[in-house]
Amino acid sequence: LKRKESFDKRVTSSPAGHVEFTPGQLVQVYHNWDDFTFKSSRKLIARWSVPRRVVSRLLNSYHLETLDHQPLPGVFHARRLRHYEPRSGSTLASKRDDVSSDTDPLE
Repeated sequence: LKRKESFDKRVTSSPAGHVEFTPGQLVQVYHNWDDFTFKSSRKLIARWSVPRRVVSRLLNSYHLETLDHQPLPGVFHARRLRHYEPRSGSTLASKRDDVSSDTDPLE
């Protein structure tokens, strides 16, 4: 219990805080396989993936799919995910706006 309490305290005091994603939300996955390499050829490789969509939640892990609705194998822990907000005016933003306007509860 003491170890869990110290972990929770560290998580809530971090800049990200407690992070939860909902199904349908866009996220990016952090690729950590090059964190401890010193090769110069690896310095400029992108660490965050292209946008993915959250399908479901399993405790602190998530099942993801591509934007084409192809499921990704495995689960991804919340610590490796971050929220993705598409640029306004982009194709992805317009698709998201179309979907959100279809589900408007006021209509």
